[in-house]
Amino acid sequence: MKNKERIIDTDDVVGEKFKLGRKIGRGAFSEVYAGVNLQSGEEVAIKLEPVTTEHPQLYHESEIYKRLQGGVGIPSLKWFGVERGHNIMVIELLGPNLQEILDRCGGKFSLKTVLMLANQLIEAVECMHDKGVIHRDIKPENLLMGLGSNVCQVYITDFGLAKLYIDPETDEHISYREHKSFVGTHRYASLYTHCGVEQSRRVDMESLGYVLVYFLKGSLPWQGISAGSNEEELNHKLMIKKFNTKPEELCESCPSEFAAWVKCMRLTLFSEMPSYIYLKAITQRLFKSKGYKFDYVYDWTISPKDNIKLGASAQKPIRILATQDIHDTLEAFSRTRISDDVPSSKDVQPDPENENPWQNASGRRRQRQSSSSPDSICSRFFHTQLLGDLQFLRRLPLLSTADWAPNSSPTADWLPKPSPTSSITSTATAASNCRRDLRFRAHISGEHLHHDCIFTTV
Repeated sequence: MKNKERIIDTDDVVGEKFKLGRKIGRGAFSEVYAGVNLQSGEEVAIKLEPVTTEHPQLYHESEIYKRLQGGVGIPSLKWFGVERGHNIMVIELLGPNLQEILDRCGGKFSLKTVLMLANQLIEAVECMHDKGVIHRDIKPENLLMGLGSNVCQVYITDFGLAKLYIDPETDEHISYREHKSFVGTHRYASLYTHCGVEQSRRVDMESLGYVLVYFLKGSLPWQGISAGSNEEELNHKLMIKKFNTKPEELCESCPSEFAAWVKCMRLTLFSEMPSYIYLKAITQRLFKSKGYKFDYVYDWTISPKDNIKLGASAQKPIRILATQDIHDTLEAFSRTRISDDVPSSKDVQPDPENENPWQNASGRRRQRQSSSSPDSICSRFFHTQLLGDLQFLRRLPLLSTADWAPNSSPTADWLPKPSPTSSITSTATAASNCRRDLRFRAHISGEHLHHDCIFTTV
């Protein structure tokens, strides 16, 4: 912000009880301060956005937070208001984002850490979708670790690009549309998004799959692609690269479950509910097969011999379990922004149609079918790989009843809980679970391809 716009600054009080502290982040049109509730002593994060901003997002983001309150992995909203020429939002103070932590961990996470994060993030995204919201910008910078007693919990933040996928006028799933402008971050965007298809729940889960692969490998094949200032050309190049990069190639050196994740999301229909239970099952099975214990000991919490230097305490084992430890860590990070609150890169673009659709909107999870045309653009893209993708899923290991049923072990929270309508048997394969949960169908050149002609003998 320009100096003349800094009507609110450090030590000022907003909302009658929230005092601003040091600046901890900034975006293209907003600044983020650490703060404190003068009445309770609780530490908070305070976002400021000038009301004169060309594309204000903070009111929209606060409405999303209101809708998601109480959800797992969602920061709590403390207050929103307009004072002294600024939109102001006060939320729960969180720790560093996963990109910052990844950089301090040598650029990669271990498989155990990735699977523990995946467990929490699947549940958090499912909870968000249950309340009728899609994020549209899942990326490491928007995934933050908690503080204090929540230090092991990962949170989804920055809902400036989020929208409802339930039409508030009809209480139905939004209609399928094509030729949409790009919204999101190019590196983690779904192939559907690059194709110009209206975003729905499947794109969040595909983006999350890319994020997990990025954590494991340290990079993605399409990093480094550029096109100067030509956004349309850049989007086209990335679309072609992502399409030509088969999931097996993308997930090379990773367990096959990650390729299965990407394939499943690309084969999910526009208005279809992603198979969260299937993703939980295959990742939980992998976790168990490696003999891991769900003890919340991440790569950055064990640190005796690694190269993570986070301040004066770097000589002793770093086990981030106390609030003071986190504050020391945050200081050492010397962060430039708390969580990319308003992305400043040209890589991220807002949605001009994302207005204020809050009245009479239902957040119940739906599996409605769109009344619009089938996924014609993406059908033409995916039909050459469809048969091979489904055959790949058939080859995954059997999922037994034990993989789906909770038990009394310390890892019980990890285990997926089937919905009341699910019919899971000990002989079900991953492919048949995909057929049941995702109801695989594809429109190839306008003709409906029934899954029965693909799934033969299991």
